[in-house]
Amino acid sequence: CTATEGNWMTFWKSSDGTGCAPLRFVPQTAHERLYDYDADFQRLSVVMFAFQWKNLLDSVYFDDGLIFVIHHSVVIVVSLFALHPFSHLYGSFFFGVSEVSTTVLAVVALFDAEHGVEELERDFP
Repeated sequence: CTATEGNWMTFWKSSDGTGCAPLRFVPQTAHERLYDYDADFQRLSVVMFAFQWKNLLDSVYFDDGLIFVIHHSVVIVVSLFALHPFSHLYGSFFFGVSEVSTTVLAVVALFDAEHGVEELERDFP
């Protein structure tokens, strides 16, 4: 097993010596941790941008409220910043946190008197 200098992958041999597996490692300098490029996260940024853009349009069209518009707008800006290789090492964590809040907001919206499902609001005030 070999690894090339300057990429994110390093390899270790299995305990029985028959195979190799790639491992991610943390870059050593602060500059590398902030500016190293990760193709997987780049794709995640593009997907997140498109997903949040669609959600923003839905929020405006269905008049979901200011909090949803702000949430989707902030995540769109973060995903655009991430397209320039910046904080790729940390990006998956932050996109995950933003989606946790989306899940909570969606559940709250289901029970909302104005925007939610009428029967849910009536049965579970």
